[in-house]
Amino acid sequence: MRHITIHRLYFTNSDCFKTSKHGTPHGIQVHSTGANNPYLHRYVGPDDGLLGPNQYDNTHNRPGANVCANAYIGKLKDGTVTIYQTLPWGQHCWLSAGGTNGTPSANAQGFVGFEVCEDNRKNRDYFMDAVMDKSVNLCAYLCWKYSLDVNAVMDHSELHRLGMASDHGDISWWLKPFGYNMSMYRNEVRKALSEGVCVTYIEGDKTWTDGPEEAEPENPQEGTTVNKQMIVTGDGYLNLRAEPSKSATSIGKLYPGDVVTVTQEFSDGWAFVNSSAGQGYVMEAYLAPVPEEAPEEAPASDELLEWLGKAIDANAALTEALEHMQILLTGAVG
Repeated sequence: MRHITIHRLYFTNSDCFKTSKHGTPHGIQVHSTGANNPYLHRYVGPDDGLLGPNQYDNTHNRPGANVCANAYIGKLKDGTVTIYQTLPWGQHCWLSAGGTNGTPSANAQGFVGFEVCEDNRKNRDYFMDAVMDKSVNLCAYLCWKYSLDVNAVMDHSELHRLGMASDHGDISWWLKPFGYNMSMYRNEVRKALSEGVCVTYIEGDKTWTDGPEEAEPENPQEGTTVNKQMIVTGDGYLNLRAEPSKSATSIGKLYPGDVVTVTQEFSDGWAFVNSSAGQGYVMEAYLAPVPEEAPEEAPASDELLEWLGKAIDANAALTEALEHMQILLTGAVG
């Protein structure tokens, strides 16, 4: 089972979000931005603390922008590559432009569309992460979710040849330098679809999962199943991450003294936990057993004997006082 993380930040300020139609998706448009800027904050905003600011205020989440995708793939400000969903999957995006010869555009036909933020198209590591990993897995997930034929996964130039888009060469112009084409890309989507793709969604402080029924998002990696209470240690906060990696997205924070339930332990030092901040992975080195409460101490035997002696003496004194009072009362009556 494969896993991806999708941050949800809908473009509520865009004209597309406010006016475009909704319907069942019928295909997928694979696009790339055509500009040397791999950072998401160029296109996605407002800054949620992970994206970083857009100093020109020219994201696609604004009135008057004539382009809007269902999702964007690129770098956060710290360089992590991830996916942001910006329209509901069933809402018609604005990416293909108009159709030709009377053919409805891919937008009008309900093709889900996403953009991959291009760099200079020379960095193989970024290409493999953003395009051949994140975007391939996103396509496979959407094909599963909406029962789409993988052959309906097309780039801009393929859609143009079908009369469904304007004349652009993306994303093929980025595939070619690294020895790929769209036929090979679709084969990778088929492979990902056969393995299954589970998604962890993040929206503000909420997280949830979606994917094939055989997915086990609560414990997505093999490990030792446990069920034990642990307490967070250390001097600062502990990141709750979407995947067992220091570079994975932080989906919450835990603080010293917080109690979590560990459900899986892994040999590489990570643990999967349930916590007040949600479910996710933490470094087990910062967890410790919850201290046992000390039982209330019973009085020592000598102390108990002394207490009993005082009680007996007090009782004897009370009896003597009552007898003396009876004598006085009897004498007063007589």
